[in-house]
Amino acid sequence: FENGQKVSSDVVGKNAVFDMIAQGDGTYKGKAWKPSNGKTYTGKGKLSGNNLKVGGCVLGGLICLKQTWSRVN
Repeated sequence: FENGQKVSSDVVGKNAVFDMIAQGDGTYKGKAWKPSNGKTYTGKGKLSGNNLKVGGCVLGGLICLKQTWSRVN
């Protein structure tokens, strides 16, 4: 599931966040892929405890999306 929506089995196991480079203080910059539209965005993330806040933008920051992911045991 992605935000409560079913995800096709052909995307299971693919990296949604990649080429992330640590910037310090738990922040990262790289790329994020959105399975529902197949687009890759310039991405960044912030790790805090068991949560990773990720976001990505296209068109020079005109269109941006954000999500918070939680670690699953």
